[in-house]
Amino acid sequence: MNPPNRSIVYRVSRSGHVMGEYDIDRIVELLDSGEFLWTDLCWAQGMAAWAPLSNLRAEVAAVKAFPVSAAMPTPVASGRRRMQAPSAQMAAPQTKAPSVAGWMWIVGGVTLGALVGLLTTHLFPNVVTVDRPVEKVVEKVVEKVIDRPVEVIRIVEKRVEVPSLLSDEQKAAQVFFRRFFDMSDRKEGTRLLKLSDRVKVITNISGGGSYAFSAGLARTKVESAFRSQGFKVLSEQSKEYPFSVIYVDGAFVDSGTSPGLSVAGSYGIVICQPITYLSAFDQTPPASIVIKGGDVPLYERTGVLNYGSDHFNKIVQKYESLAQEAAGELRKAYDN
Repeated sequence: MNPPNRSIVYRVSRSGHVMGEYDIDRIVELLDSGEFLWTDLCWAQGMAAWAPLSNLRAEVAAVKAFPVSAAMPTPVASGRRRMQAPSAQMAAPQTKAPSVAGWMWIVGGVTLGALVGLLTTHLFPNVVTVDRPVEKVVEKVVEKVIDRPVEVIRIVEKRVEVPSLLSDEQKAAQVFFRRFFDMSDRKEGTRLLKLSDRVKVITNISGGGSYAFSAGLARTKVESAFRSQGFKVLSEQSKEYPFSVIYVDGAFVDSGTSPGLSVAGSYGIVICQPITYLSAFDQTPPASIVIKGGDVPLYERTGVLNYGSDHFNKIVQKYESLAQEAAGELRKAYDN
């Protein structure tokens, strides 16, 4: 087993949150303490993507086999021979002047320490240590400062591409954006699409002659016709989707004379499918794409009528008859 590479700095993340940057020794400590989990993700320069800490089991084993204390040799100053400690015979106090001998040893120790410190300052460089972040590269340059070499560590900025952690919503947006511009994934629409068995009925009956019959009753007859064909009728405020829209249209006028008042006008039932579409069909930035909505007509039946005051009830019957026919056509399209 080879010693671990302690110069690598890992970025550790959990649930999309980057907790910090750590070397392998610190990661081992936090794994042992339970603060890190084997399922946490890590990334270091040179890795193609984020990976779980369990991928570092070999490095963790190497750290425990080669601890830091064993990896660092005992320093020796410039290869010089170590100075031997005074022998017991030399250190024995003189019987004639014990106090003078003791002071001589103190003075000699202080002088020797000052001499060693002076030689070390002039012969060996000072090392400035800094943390090495992932985004930076450490460059060592030996310079002379006041006639003595000093090892200086400079920090050089370097751009590092870090793979991002996307949320589920962002991943879904990427898939949608790619599919929208992939023409091979398009499907042509057809009339009377088989989308849903839900409908909304919208009444739009106007004109001075509309007083002669109940528009509310006409709407009730239309809704009843679609329910009889197995459709679920939604309220106009319903958020259920998808659904088809049944427009009950009409415009009526009266003759304005009595007796024998008559009403004439046009009527119609239109089945539409609400759609949402995007205004761009090229590589437009998402923020610039215009999203629009509209109705696609699937079915339409219209006509005109002229009824006298004794036959106004036939107007409601006409809407009921049209609704039965329209519901049957939509039912056949849904079943097929």
